[in-house]
Amino acid sequence: MIRAGFFFAAGAAAGVYGSLKAKRFADEFTAEGVRHRVKAASLGARLFREEVARGQAEAEVELRERYELGDENRRALPGPDAPDSPRPIPPQEDTD
Repeated sequence: MIRAGFFFAAGAAAGVYGSLKAKRFADEFTAEGVRHRVKAASLGARLFREEVARGQAEAEVELRERYELGDENRRALPGPDAPDSPRPIPPQEDTD
């Protein structure tokens, strides 16, 4: 008798678990479920970008400390109108 009660309870628990999993699976493919997944993916991408930027900044500080470079040694990249910026090569005429 106890054995039958145990199997009844185990079967009921498995049925409830299965029905909840099926409901969650079906909810994932509704418009709202897809919207939530897209928002979660964009949030994850944003957090990843922020973490990469933070790591780059930390690595730059570490390298500047290691090689004893300060902010005064930081060079700005020249713009396209800078006097020492490379000029485009003019097209050459064919001499054939």
